[in-house]
Amino acid sequence: MFEEYDCFILKKSIPTVPEIPLGIIGVVLLKLGVDSNGMKMYEVEFVDNNGYNLNNTTYTISENYMESV
Repeated sequence: MFEEYDCFILKKSIPTVPEIPLGIIGVVLLKLGVDSNGMKMYEVEFVDNNGYNLNNTTYTISENYMESV
């Protein structure tokens, strides 16, 4: 389980966003509910090497895309 502002590594490609590379660092912005499969959902952003939002976009992903840092 992740908490708000936790960092994580993207461990699985997001099908709808192929330009986000595997292994990139993400930050949890909000903890959401669970999806229809019982997976916890999070609103996240991805950051570049300087810690800035990668493309000024947030994404909703489930915990199975995330690996603890």
